[in-house]
Amino acid sequence: MLEYTPQAMLELTKALVSIPSVSHSEGENSAASAIYALLAAEPYFQEHPDFLRSVSVENGGLGRRAVLAFVQAAKPTARTVILNGHFDVVDTDVCGELAEAAFDADEYTRRISERDIPAEARDDLATGNWLFGRGVMDMKSGLALHMAYLAHMARQPENLGVNLLFLAVPDEEPFPGSARSVVSMDWTSSPHSRASLRSGHRAQPTRHGRRRKQGRKGIASFSPELRARSCRSFSVWGVKPM
Repeated sequence: MLEYTPQAMLELTKALVSIPSVSHSEGENSAASAIYALLAAEPYFQEHPDFLRSVSVENGGLGRRAVLAFVQAAKPTARTVILNGHFDVVDTDVCGELAEAAFDADEYTRRISERDIPAEARDDLATGNWLFGRGVMDMKSGLALHMAYLAHMARQPENLGVNLLFLAVPDEEPFPGSARSVVSMDWTSSPHSRASLRSGHRAQPTRHGRRRKQGRKGIASFSPELRARSCRSFSVWGVKPM
């Protein structure tokens, strides 16, 4: 079972990193399948199988899928916090001769330590608190955190003041269309339709300690009208996974 402990989340991060889920590759489907299988093994989702879904977000092409998992608070409420993250990663071309090791976080970290690297980076490595590998920061450690927290709270829904909806999607790196596909789905026959999806939490770390910044690469032109409470790595309605 998934455990909400630092060591367990570290090992889960490494396991997710080991899946070469490069954007627009079959690896994205492998990552979705692995995430689904890990959550499906949880007692909560064995008891509530309709609360866990693997959904198609693409017609044709690679047939990529997203994973959704819903944990309902014991006391009925429409308030729901979305735990959102992506499992695709950019390719390893920039890793040069270390590219073949980029999906093995322990090996990649060891080989980085043997390189001629800046003193600051070497000091960081010496602490044992740094892990290198494709997707460690962006953002499989965040997915590991969300998955562990979701499983942890699923064992104690009486302590939840809100519902939790975990959403893991592909294709964030090149063009984030899958999240929009999920939002546009017909949820009328789903248990999630009882939820009012009002808040999002995206666990993507930065180098600025406890400070978190919210942003988006590229250019977009839109005029949204939202009624929500914004949350990025902070507490909302009592939910504080970080």
